[in-house]
Amino acid sequence: MPLEEVTSAVIYESKFAIDSDGSSDASDLDHKNETTLRHSDDTSLDAREEAFAVVPLDADEAKKEGLKKLPGVPDFGGLGLRIGDIGVAFWKEDVAFFTYGDKGPPNALGEGSIKLADSLGIDSDPSNGGFNDKDLHEMGRGVVHIVFPGSSDVPPGKIRTQRTAEEIQELGKALFAKFCKQT
Repeated sequence: MPLEEVTSAVIYESKFAIDSDGSSDASDLDHKNETTLRHSDDTSLDAREEAFAVVPLDADEAKKEGLKKLPGVPDFGGLGLRIGDIGVAFWKEDVAFFTYGDKGPPNALGEGSIKLADSLGIDSDPSNGGFNDKDLHEMGRGVVHIVFPGSSDVPPGKIRTQRTAEEIQELGKALFAKFCKQT
């Protein structure tokens, strides 16, 4: 997708849970060997090597899996966000660019890969790293995300990206720079 066609951003602040999906680390009780987003060769993203965030399932997707979305929790798809979209996350003085690389529980906003946590200086241990909603309220702030709807290279209904981790970083920097120049 050409950068000129990406014209909006979604901004939110959240807790940060650690997602180890796609990595060899099975110490996370919810660990899965695969991520929703795949490389062009059909391999999963690796949570230890690639910065990605988790997009919560929309209500229809949750219903298909026997789950229920809580009232008042927005569907990210309704906001134009989907797998493969690119974003930037901020925690204290650290900044990291990421892609939406996995889908997760419909009511669990604020989950990211081990690599994303490391890039933000957050404890990345899948068993006890990150921070929860209670911590968020006690600290008075969470991780701020700015995500660019329409920045995915993955066609709707598909799961494979052609982008490398390096390309995601470069595109993220360019999209954020464009966002900062808006008046």
